[in-house]
Amino acid sequence: MKILILYTSKHGFTKACTTYLSDRLIGKVDVQNLDDNSQLSLDGYDWIVMGSAVYMGKINKKMTLFSDKNRDKLLSHNIALFTCCTTPEESDKYLLTGFSKRLYEASKLNTNFGGKLQRDELTFFERKLTDLISKTEGKVQQTFYENMDSLVRLINNSEQSEKV
Repeated sequence: MKILILYTSKHGFTKACTTYLSDRLIGKVDVQNLDDNSQLSLDGYDWIVMGSAVYMGKINKKMTLFSDKNRDKLLSHNIALFTCCTTPEESDKYLLTGFSKRLYEASKLNTNFGGKLQRDELTFFERKLTDLISKTEGKVQQTFYENMDSLVRLINNSEQSEKV
């Protein structure tokens, strides 16, 4: 089975989550950061997992543009969508605004992997904005390994089902 994990990561948390996934998935796993390469072929993959960190209430624009441009191809695969954010209760809203409704509904799993505010990685402007927002919002800073493990089980079990 061939799996493609597409992500965008500005400060490294999302990349760490994709590494966690790829280390546990059975089969050939390709991990691609859309910031490095947005001209990817989706051919030959059984699963495509797509996700992004959420900044200022939105999924990375490159991810949204890529998924819109490739929607029909994506719909011909098993797909799963994820966010990385410190407001997990908002994850579905972010997925629905960052991806088309058709992709969201076709996704085998829509989930959140958590988030971590890495202040030392932020620009001056990002730190100031974060300080302002953090005064009004409670942030959950943790990694939801159970959500990543659920995705791994879903994909790995689909591999076992195909062999039967």
